[in-house]
Amino acid sequence: MPIRCRRGLKEEFIPSKLSPGEFAVATDTGNAWYCYSGGKVMLIATSEDVEKLRQEAENAKEDTQLLLDNMQENIDKNMSVLRSEINLTKQDIIKMRDEVLVQMDNKLASIEGDIIDTQNTIRTLVDSQTGLQLLLDGKIDDAYVEDGYLYMTSNNEVVVGPLGPFSGGGGGGGGTGNNAVLTVSNTSGWLSKSVASGAACEISVTWSSLEDDLPTGNGTLKVTINGLVKTTQDIAQGKVTVDIGKYLSTGANMVKVNVADVYGNSRTINYSVSVVEVSVSSTFDAGVPCTGAITYTYTPTGNVSKTMHFIVDGREIGTAEISASGRQQSYLIPAQTHGSHSLLVYFTAVVDGVEIKSNELYYELICTVAGEDAPIITSTYRGGTAEQYASIVIPYMVYNPVSMTAAITLSANGRQVASLTVDRTQQIWTYRADSTGELSLEIACGETRKTIAVTVTESSMDIGAETQDLVLYLSSYGRSNNEANPGTWAYWDLQAVFTGFNYSSDGWQLDKDNNTVLRVAGDARLTIPYKAFAQDFRTGGKTIELEFATRDVMDYDAVIMSCMSGGRGFELTAQRALLKSEQSEISTQYKEDEHVRIAFAVEKRAENRLVYCYINGIMSGTVQYPTDDDFAQAVPVDISVGSNDCTIDLYNIRIYDNDLTRYQLLNNWIADTQNVDIMLDRYTHNNVFDDYGQIVISQLPKNLPYLVLEGPELPQYKGDKKMISGYYTDPANPAKDFTFTGAQINVQGTSSQYYARKNYKVDFKGGFIDSTGESIIGYKIREDAIPTSTFTFKADVASSEGANNVELVRLYNDANPYKTPPQTANSAIRQGIDGFPIVIFWHNGDSTTFLGKYNFNNDKGTPEVYGFGDGDESWEMLNNTSSRVLFKSADFSGDAWLNDFEGRYPDGNTDPVQLSALSEWLVSTDQEKATGAALASPVTYGGVEYTKDTADYRLAKFKAELPDHIELQSAVFYYLFTELFLMVDSRAKNMFPTIFSGGDNNG
Repeated sequence: MPIRCRRGLKEEFIPSKLSPGEFAVATDTGNAWYCYSGGKVMLIATSEDVEKLRQEAENAKEDTQLLLDNMQENIDKNMSVLRSEINLTKQDIIKMRDEVLVQMDNKLASIEGDIIDTQNTIRTLVDSQTGLQLLLDGKIDDAYVEDGYLYMTSNNEVVVGPLGPFSGGGGGGGGTGNNAVLTVSNTSGWLSKSVASGAACEISVTWSSLEDDLPTGNGTLKVTINGLVKTTQDIAQGKVTVDIGKYLSTGANMVKVNVADVYGNSRTINYSVSVVEVSVSSTFDAGVPCTGAITYTYTPTGNVSKTMHFIVDGREIGTAEISASGRQQSYLIPAQTHGSHSLLVYFTAVVDGVEIKSNELYYELICTVAGEDAPIITSTYRGGTAEQYASIVIPYMVYNPVSMTAAITLSANGRQVASLTVDRTQQIWTYRADSTGELSLEIACGETRKTIAVTVTESSMDIGAETQDLVLYLSSYGRSNNEANPGTWAYWDLQAVFTGFNYSSDGWQLDKDNNTVLRVAGDARLTIPYKAFAQDFRTGGKTIELEFATRDVMDYDAVIMSCMSGGRGFELTAQRALLKSEQSEISTQYKEDEHVRIAFAVEKRAENRLVYCYINGIMSGTVQYPTDDDFAQAVPVDISVGSNDCTIDLYNIRIYDNDLTRYQLLNNWIADTQNVDIMLDRYTHNNVFDDYGQIVISQLPKNLPYLVLEGPELPQYKGDKKMISGYYTDPANPAKDFTFTGAQINVQGTSSQYYARKNYKVDFKGGFIDSTGESIIGYKIREDAIPTSTFTFKADVASSEGANNVELVRLYNDANPYKTPPQTANSAIRQGIDGFPIVIFWHNGDSTTFLGKYNFNNDKGTPEVYGFGDGDESWEMLNNTSSRVLFKSADFSGDAWLNDFEGRYPDGNTDPVQLSALSEWLVSTDQEKATGAALASPVTYGGVEYTKDTADYRLAKFKAELPDHIELQSAVFYYLFTELFLMVDSRAKNMFPTIFSGGDNNG
C-alpha cells in the first residue's frame, strides 16, 4: 500500500476524496491528531494527551533502566560465584584425570605383564609342539636299502633293520639300480639349540658316497625349515658347513638337512632351533677421535633380563644388568692410551634355561693423548677365515694427528700390493684370496702397523687361469690412482709405457660394476713393448686374449688398440676386433659400453690350421688358414693403446705362445673375473664337464631337466625310424619325471635333417610311467597343457640362441587377440607350439653321450593341442622359394606341389581342392601378372568400375574380396607380428593356412 506525505493545513484536506479502504492521519497547529477513513473524521488525541503519554514513556524508561541495573548486578554476582565454582570443578577434573591415568598405567602395566606371560606361554606351547613333532620325526627320519635289505634310521642311527631281503638298488635311494653307499653324519655338536634373532647358526655334516670304494662325485644339500625349502647347494664330499641363521624365523624352527648323491640316494638329519627376538644397536660413531673417558650409548631390545658385556682390547671391563627394552642406555669407558683400541659390546640372557647371546657390535676406537703424534690405524674387519677366490673387503681408517692425509702401504704376506695417500675418512681395501693357507694382511703408516690374520680355505671349485706358455699378462685388478706411482704396469721385466695420463679422469678407474679398469682416454696413450707377431704362429700356435670395453665413441672406425704392421696383426675399433695374416682374417663385433672378452686362438699347422674367435669364453667363429700362410710381421711392432675419438677401459691382457683349448679359454674368462660372486656364478654355470672334457649328467646344473634316449642307434634322416626307451628327469620338479619304452623316434624337419645335430620327433607309442609309477597315455608339458603322446625335440641349430623359435610362438599365442573357434571353447587350445629348454643324452648300451641342448616342444601334428576335428584342414608351407608358396602359381596338377605343401591335418592329406581354391584367388590378385586385357564383364569395387585386367583392378579385387577368403583379424595380426620381429620369411615357409569347420573363413 503506498504511503504519501503532504504539507498543508488540516482544513485544506478533503476527506471525501479518499478512496474506499484508504485512511489518513492529520495534525493541526494545536498538536491534536485526527484520523479520516471512509469520509469520516475521528479525534485521536489532544496535546495534553500526547504530553501525558510522553511522561508515561519517560517513567517507563526509568523503571526499565532500574530493572536492567538490578539484573546486571545480580548477573555480576552470580558470575563471580560461577567462576569460583568452575575453578573448583577444573581442579576436580585435573584430580580425576590424574587418578584415572594412574589407574590406566597400573592396568596397562598389568596387561603388558599378562601379554608377556601369554607370549611366553605361547612360545612354550609352540616349542613344546615343535619338540613333540621333532620327537615324533626323530623316531624314524630316514630309510634306505642296502644290499637288498631295508634300514630305518633316526638321526643317522639305524633303529630298525635290516629287514628283507628285498629287490632293488642300494645306497639309500632305493630302486635306482646303483651300488653306491651313502653315509651322512652330524658333526654340528648339537641337534637342538636356542639362538638370538639375526645370529649365525651353523650346521655341519660330513658325508660320503662310494660305489665300489670309489667316490661318486658331488652331491646336493637341501635345507628345509618349517616345511619350506630355503636353499639347495652343490657340495663336494667331506665336511660341509652351512649357516642357516638368515633363514630362521622368530620362535621354533623345524630344520631338515638332506644330503643326496648323484644317484638320488639321500639322508636327512633333523634339528630344532628356537629363535628369540633380541638385539642391541647403537648410534656411536667410532670415526670420531676420543680423548679421555668415553661415553658409549646403546639400545638393547628384548623382553628378557639382559646382562650387557663391554670388552676392551679383549678384556671385559664391566657388565650392566638391564631389564628395559628399546630404551637408550649409556656406559662410561675409562680413558685409554694413545692408539687404536677394540670395543666389543653384546648381551647375554637366559631363556627357558638356555643362555642366548645377542648380536655383537664391534668397534675400533681412535684414542688420542695430548703430545702424542703417532698415526692410528683402525679396522672393523677382524680376520678369521675366507674361502679361496673370495674378495676380502677391509674397511679401515688412518688418523694422522699432524696432517689431514697419511701415506700408507698395503701388503699381503710381506709383499707390498699398493702404496696410497689417504685422508681421515673410511677407506676400503679389497683383496682377493687366490691362494690357500695363512694370509697376513698389513696396513702400515710410518712405524704404525695394523696386521690382520686370515686363514684361506681351499675352494670346492677348481678355478685357475692357464699359466703354461704365458708370455704376457697384465691385469687392472686392485690398482688405484692413489698409488705412489700409478703409471706402472708390468709383467716380469716387461714394463708398459704411460704418456699423457692425468690420473684423474683417466688411469685406474672403477666401471659401473665397481671393477677396476685402466681407462685410456683423450690424449692418454699406452704402449706395451711386446712384439706379438715377431714370429710366425704356424709351428707353435698362438692365443691372444683381450678384455675391455669401449665408450665415449666419436668415430666408430677409430682404432683404439693395435698391433698391426704390413696388413698383419690385430686391431680393435669401437665395435670390431680383427686378426689378419698374410692370406686370412677373422673378425667379430661387439657393442660400445659392453664389458667383453675377445680371444683369438691360432692352431698349429700340424693340426687343423683353424683360427678361432671367442667371445666371453664362447667359440663364436672360425676360419681355416692355408698351409703356406704367414702370421709374422716384416717389421714387428709393439701393442699401442689409445685414441682421441674413443675411450677404452682395459681389464686384462693375456698372450700365450700356444693355442689354448676351448676349456682353457673358458677357465681363463672365469678366473679373471674381478667380482667373486660373478666368478663363482660363472664357474657353477659352466662346471658341466668331467675330467675328459665331456658333458655328463652328474655335472649338470641342479635345476636343468634332461632326457636320456636309450637304443643301439638313432635315426640319421627323415623316415629312418627307430624304436627306443629312456627316461626324463626334472630335478626342480620331480613330479614331472617319467620313463618310457616302445617309443618310435624319427628325424624331424626338412632342411634341418641334414644338420650334424638332428631334430627328433618321438611318438611315445608305449605311453609313459609317471613319477608315481602310474601308466599314462598322454603327458602334459605344463600343468595347464593338453596331454599328448607325440613331441618334437628341436636342436635349433639355425637359431643358435635356442629361444626365438619357442618364445616367439608363445608370445604370438598369448598376445593374439583373435582366437580360433576351438580356442573360444577351450582356452588350453593353442595356435602354435609350446616348449622349454632341456638337454638330451643318448645311451647306446655301452656309453652315454651328450647330444646337445634341445627344446622339449609340442609337435605341430598333434591335433588335440590345436583343436583340430572332423572337417578341419591345415597345411604347412615347406619352403620360401617356390612360385606356389609365393602365390605366383596355382598349378596343383601332378605331384610337384607336394614339395611345397605338406598336409598337417589330416596328417598326410594330399587333397588340395580347398588349398588350390585359395591359391587361385590369391594368384588372380597378383598385380604383377595384370594382362591389360578386357574383363568378361565390368566389375565395380569401391564405387569404381573396372573393365580391364589392370594392376589397380587386381588390388581393388584383393581389398574387396579378402574377407571372403581370409579371416581378416588373424591375417592382420600375423602380418604385423612378422613385421615387428623381422620374420617376413615366415609369410611363406612355416606358415600354416588352416580351415576350421566351425568358422566361415580360412585362417
